[in-house]
Amino acid sequence: MATVEGVEILNVHTQTKADDSGACEIRVSGTAGGAQPRQVVDRFREAMEEGLKRTTLGRPVSARFEQLEDEPGAPGALAGQRRAAFVIVVSVASANLPEPK
Repeated sequence: MATVEGVEILNVHTQTKADDSGACEIRVSGTAGGAQPRQVVDRFREAMEEGLKRTTLGRPVSARFEQLEDEPGAPGALAGQRRAAFVIVVSVASANLPEPK
């Protein structure tokens, strides 16, 4: 899985799609911190999508936010440090690859 500094993954859930053999959906929830946590999370989403595209043999991959919201500041947080909670849904479709010859 992709690594981006400032992201804490809290849960990962995978599920195959009953209506599309070989396809799956990955749901990743967590939080991010820093001066610009939304940008941190978006880089994480892009890194996941690009990483999966390189390893899925041409299968269509998309990653989107199901949820992205600012969290209230944590007690004791440094000035300028903010947090955001996220849920990213990654879809990997099955591919109609040509039959080997």
